[in-house]
Amino acid sequence: MNFWETEQLANDLMRHFGMLELGWKFRWSNGKRTLGSASWKRSRLSPGVQIPNHLNMSGYLVQLNGADEVYVPLDEQEPGHKPGHIEDTIRHEIAHMIAGHAAGHGPVWKATAIRCGADPRRCADESVKMPKAPYEIVCTCCDKVIGKRHKRVRLGGKFHPKCGKKSVGQLVLRYAA
Repeated sequence: MNFWETEQLANDLMRHFGMLELGWKFRWSNGKRTLGSASWKRSRLSPGVQIPNHLNMSGYLVQLNGADEVYVPLDEQEPGHKPGHIEDTIRHEIAHMIAGHAAGHGPVWKATAIRCGADPRRCADESVKMPKAPYEIVCTCCDKVIGKRHKRVRLGGKFHPKCGKKSVGQLVLRYAA
């Protein structure tokens, strides 16, 4: 599935579930760790009120995972159609739009996700391709990699649980080549 097909399917599904009429729009994001998300704006006039905003899809992760998926237009999908990761993510985010911001991944959202044709799980499984984390956290006491990060982090005061408090100040961040 390419960019155009992803955007087309997202808009078709949002139209099908009535989200376009409620003011929702599709938008590409630059995310590297989240395939999709639904975002709301806060109302300036009514504090605590969430206003519909965007269904966001990561262009980077769609490109990484899209070659494995075949685009099937909504009007050509047969009963029992099993969506791929990208379509399932779109349906997952539409379920968030319908259930509302406060529903989170609770029972109301799960029931809505099933009605939308999405897998009612919080995160995608391991078969979704994700970028490799460029940084490793290494404990210099035992010389083991104890974590991976996508962003540089501050390690002051942190320690390796297996080495204990003696490893405070002994953690280093290195580029994982």
